Amino acid sequence: MEHLMHQVHTDMQSLHDRLDNVLANADDDVKAQAQSPTEDLLYMGSPPQQPALLPSWVEVQPPVEHVSVDEFQRQLDEFSNDQTNQLVEQLALHDAKWMGVLDQFEKKLLQSLAIETHEPLSPKSTVIGVNNQADIYETESDHSGAADEGKSVESDAWHDEDCPECNYNVDDEWQIHDFRTNATVMHHQVRGFRESFGDGAEFFYVNGPFPANGPMEDAIEAKFGSSAPFFEWFRGDPVEGDDITGTRYVGWEHSLAYLLRHLNTHKPYDIVLGFCQGGMMATLLAAHFQADHTPFPFKAVVCVGVVSPPLDGVAPSLNLGLSTTGKTPRGELKVPAMIVLGEADPFFRTGKYLVHVYDKATRRYFVHAEGHKFPSVKNHHALYDEIVTTFTGVISLQIAGLRQAFGPTKAEFVSVNAPFPASGPAQEDIRKFFGEKGPYYEWWDAVKNPDTQKTEYHGWEQSVAYVQRQIDELGPFDVVLGFSQGAALTTLLTAHYQKHQGYFPFKAVVLVCGLVPRDGLPDDTRPLLDIPSLHILGEQDPMLPLGHQLHDIFTPSHRTDFVVVDAPFPASGRPEQGIIDFFGEEGPYFEWWEAFERTKFNYPGWGESLAYLQNVVNTQGPFDIVLGFSQGASVATLLTAHYQAKNQKIPFKAVVLVCGLCPRDGMPQHLLVEPGTTKYDLKIPSIHILGAKDDIFDLSQDLVEAYSPLGRQVHVHSDGHRFPPPSTSRPLYNEIVDKLRSICAHGGRTNGTVVSLQVSGFVQAFGPAADFVELDAPFPASGPPEEDILNLFGDDEPYFEWWDANHHTNAVYPGWERSLEFLKREVTAQGPFDAIIGFSQGAMMATLLTAHYLQKHWVPFKAIILVCGMWPQDGMPAIKASPATGKPLLNFPSFHVLGEKDFMYEDGKAQVGYFSASSRHVYTHDQGHRFPPLPQSKDMYKDIADKVRRVVAAARATDV
Repeated sequence: MEHLMHQVHTDMQSLHDRLDNVLANADDDVKAQAQSPTEDLLYMGSPPQQPALLPSWVEVQPPVEHVSVDEFQRQLDEFSNDQTNQLVEQLALHDAKWMGVLDQFEKKLLQSLAIETHEPLSPKSTVIGVNNQADIYETESDHSGAADEGKSVESDAWHDEDCPECNYNVDDEWQIHDFRTNATVMHHQVRGFRESFGDGAEFFYVNGPFPANGPMEDAIEAKFGSSAPFFEWFRGDPVEGDDITGTRYVGWEHSLAYLLRHLNTHKPYDIVLGFCQGGMMATLLAAHFQADHTPFPFKAVVCVGVVSPPLDGVAPSLNLGLSTTGKTPRGELKVPAMIVLGEADPFFRTGKYLVHVYDKATRRYFVHAEGHKFPSVKNHHALYDEIVTTFTGVISLQIAGLRQAFGPTKAEFVSVNAPFPASGPAQEDIRKFFGEKGPYYEWWDAVKNPDTQKTEYHGWEQSVAYVQRQIDELGPFDVVLGFSQGAALTTLLTAHYQKHQGYFPFKAVVLVCGLVPRDGLPDDTRPLLDIPSLHILGEQDPMLPLGHQLHDIFTPSHRTDFVVVDAPFPASGRPEQGIIDFFGEEGPYFEWWEAFERTKFNYPGWGESLAYLQNVVNTQGPFDIVLGFSQGASVATLLTAHYQAKNQKIPFKAVVLVCGLCPRDGMPQHLLVEPGTTKYDLKIPSIHILGAKDDIFDLSQDLVEAYSPLGRQVHVHSDGHRFPPPSTSRPLYNEIVDKLRSICAHGGRTNGTVVSLQVSGFVQAFGPAADFVELDAPFPASGPPEEDILNLFGDDEPYFEWWDANHHTNAVYPGWERSLEFLKREVTAQGPFDAIIGFSQGAMMATLLTAHYLQKHWVPFKAIILVCGMWPQDGMPAIKASPATGKPLLNFPSFHVLGEKDFMYEDGKAQVGYFSASSRHVYTHDQGHRFPPLPQSKDMYKDIADKVRRVVAAARATDV
């Protein structure tokens, strides 16, 4: 559409004659270049004291007497059809046609009508982008295409496949240029955004409503002079003195009305992007909608190279506290915003105040090293990618809290529209915030069957298949998050992956205000969906009871519970002052025994504390980790030692000990490896966190020595007797939890305890950066384990197997299906893992697992280590055969460890032939059916560990 807003200073009675005279005397070359309009002519005018669409608090101060555009339109309607068509033919010109003739034509028109232009012609369907003059163009590459030829992107380029109702990931951006430039300049400036968004976004550009009130910069003139004229959004006039805080923006009312009309007459946009003066207009636009209590017709704003926050035109009711004098504005604008500034920009100091105008929860701030310009694409491609990535999460306002918690770079949010248009109205609060038009969508239409009286979800199958396709195309994902009907859809999706795939292509689900699906669940789903789940319920939600029912169909084993235990004795003295300052004098406070003194070597009451803590483990456990701080670290060590001293299985998997010391009383002395030391060789994975400035740092080092070196890790922070402060120690916490992880599948008729000792060579070779997870098979052993295992672990230890090894022929493995499903669930629940280690029957199980994953073209680990295994004779899926051998061939990184004296040695060698020669590694030791012995096989373990690390690193690089 063509936009024309004129203030007419003539006698309206002579308007007909004057216009007719203009048309009769227009230059022939102007007439020759004129084109008829493609659609219609829109007059972007406004009444004299109140521009259309502006809020009531705006007071327009016209410099001269105004004649409304409505009156102008009425007079125009009195023209004959031929006269009207001629006028429209002259005015409604496409960008490429009027650029060269506008000045000449408009001067004739204005001279004859005595019209002062406040809203010049602009291209038909221009995009909203706002830019400024200055050195903002790119120089490192040449551009070709419509914009470089003086053309703007028009809405005719919009195709059905770009429609948001048809393709959820299409993003529309509206660019507002700076003052004294135009849409052509802005198309050039936003190249970085265009490249980072790619084909999934469509950009629209809008010229400002006022001709530039001054000269362009030489660089702009040289580069884009052929695309003249240039425009601006307002003129800044100081009210008193030269203080920028006293600036009035002459014409901002008309520019705001101009932008509002564009939004009303064009499609909804996802982003409004503005440069310099354009960024200030984008902020004014956002402030208008918030002050008017109307939904934002866009999802985010991007402001680049702004001079300052807008110092005129913002509704006083917003109370933003705008200035550039050092006073920080109040972040009240509740629209997601991304502010991009250059450190070398002369306006950097004042421009950065714009950041604080927007709500902290949904704003982002990006800084580049250049000046008053868009960041150069050549040097800042990563910056553009980060902004675009941020936008993918910004468009979903409902998850703003989660985005803030995850942080700006730790998570990417991908929002997916349901495949069906909503069959009814959205909830009132949604319509109020996002508008009546939507569009809105639904996953299915819930209809009660009149025959069965059951609720049916019409379309749930298509929705599940649709989301599965999105996961395949856009994944992998870590978490699937669903709200209300979306939570029910997420539950259906999870159930069907578990039923039909045997694995989940994500690691957890977050379900907000959900309910159990009444249709579509596989018959055998309930009661266990075996995936970590987080359920968020509203106490005032009328569907709260249904939300609790949804919680119950997920396995509770994946919920993380922290059980905090008070010691059994009241504190015999005052706690540290920092604790009192934070928690108060009243307490109460407790202790496990009397306070530590370096000269004290007996702990009266340790026996009661130990029994008390053992009772907690027995009645409130089982637990995965015991975490202790200071005296708590000592009692955790005492607890661990007494389980080991009685040859009992330690009922937890690891200990985390912060600023502790080795107990000086109560430790079982027969565990002591070396008299006069603290070396008790406690056989459990341990993580030790020490403070470099802690008064007992030396004693904390002694505590480290109490644990087996094969499973311990030590981390030192720079502070004192305390946990590492989260604000400065986030990398340390990440290092503790981000490890190379391996599942250890034991052999037949053993258990996780046995395999934890068997893999000690690998634990030592991989070092503390690796985490080993031992699994017990799902079936109790159908017979006794081998004699050496019995001698070491005794008759009381429970033993397990992956299938019955006795009561069947050699080609049948009863129970392999259940073991396979069990192992898949553990991989999903406890992963991700980098490698699977299997011994004997466990090696066969690892082979079976890998083959079934390969059949689905997705394996959630990077390598397998097979010790004393053989090729499974039952349960293997159909596998493509090798052309050379005719045998099935697994093309997956494998490490084979064989014992020359093993009764299964020949079977083990045969198994090697089923794996691709290009990715397999074979090792042989001179012993029997066992892991390679230490210390003589230390180099073998090290070589395997080094190669596994390289395989994992290469696979991770490919994943990225």
